[in-house]
Amino acid sequence: MKKLISILLTITMLLGITAIVPLSASAATTNKVESGFTYVDSYGTWTCEVINDGKECRIIQYKGTKNELEIPDKIPYKISDKTTDLPVVEIGDPACDGFTSNHLFYTTNNKITKVKIPNSVRVIGDGAFFWCFDLKEVNIPKALEVIGYNAFENCHSLTSVTLPDGLRTIGDYAFWKCQAFTDITIPDSVTSIGDNVFYYCTALTSVTLPNNIKTIPRSMFAACFALTDITLPNSVTAIGEGAFSQCNSLTSIIIPDSVTTIDNNAFYNCNSLTSITIPDSVTTIDNYAFYSCSSLTDITLPDSLTTIGDNAFEYCYKVTDITIPNSVTTIGNSAFYGCRNLTSITIPSSVKTIGNQAFLGCSKLSDVYYTGSEGAWEDITIDRGNNDLTNANIHYNYGKPI
Repeated sequence: MKKLISILLTITMLLGITAIVPLSASAATTNKVESGFTYVDSYGTWTCEVINDGKECRIIQYKGTKNELEIPDKIPYKISDKTTDLPVVEIGDPACDGFTSNHLFYTTNNKITKVKIPNSVRVIGDGAFFWCFDLKEVNIPKALEVIGYNAFENCHSLTSVTLPDGLRTIGDYAFWKCQAFTDITIPDSVTSIGDNVFYYCTALTSVTLPNNIKTIPRSMFAACFALTDITLPNSVTAIGEGAFSQCNSLTSIIIPDSVTTIDNNAFYNCNSLTSITIPDSVTTIDNYAFYSCSSLTDITLPDSLTTIGDNAFEYCYKVTDITIPNSVTTIGNSAFYGCRNLTSITIPSSVKTIGNQAFLGCSKLSDVYYTGSEGAWEDITIDRGNNDLTNANIHYNYGKPI
């Protein structure tokens, strides 16, 4: 008998120490589900998770039929015997990869046109508004610190958002293919910006960058066809791969003295770019950096430059002359391929290698001004496909007193 009483007491104690339980189904507002619990209000059903030691709440999915929504700022939840309102501080499922059914508005993403986010939200998570094609208006709360991976990807109808001063992080693909976006100001508080953030924002015309940004990330503004100009702050040290690729309306850009690297494809096919001055801080112009900048007429290369990458200025049709600075040692493969209006070039004695087809298709090249001797010219490794260069008039010892 004593043993039976002991077992019953143990079971009673275990049931009594359950710390966090959802409200019962009969409460009609909160129900337990496999991934957390649901909360029902006049807008629909919100699937939620308790986070941060039971003190706060994350909303991971919405189900309903409303076109205009107001995300709740708090969710009632039962802790022991007491019902507590948990503040909603995050929206979006951390497990979302942007292509599965676990993003916030997956079930209604073609219908939603307006969303009000409460001021309590600090994180707009990965894929939160992914494929919300008809979303036209969304407020960004002042407390927001993080915009996650592809958070607004493919929000084709969204024209603009106002980013708050406390924002710290913008994830990869955050506004990818927001094709109605016209302008954006990124506050100085932002210290981390992912790749492809504004890729294919085809209506984007105006951008203000934070003053502390170090790198223009990979493909950040790629295929922003309407972007005509942009100011890079003096904090920038690198222009990333494909950063402004296919910005077909970009006519000019000032690269600040802080920049040391212009990465692969940085200005690929910017076919309205007419002039470019590269500062003395730059040591490398990488492969395809200015490929097919077909309106480029004036190129000023800095004395700090050591390498001109493969295809760097290929198909820059309108360039007529260029001076290679005496710091350069390598001219890459196809570096000036197809520059059909190039008539003269100055090459310094510092150059040791000229790559395959570096000057192929430069049929108008008539004069090469070489700063070294004829013997030094013959010592340069000039790879195949450079007949347009070697058949031109070579002027040796150029710039030296007679």
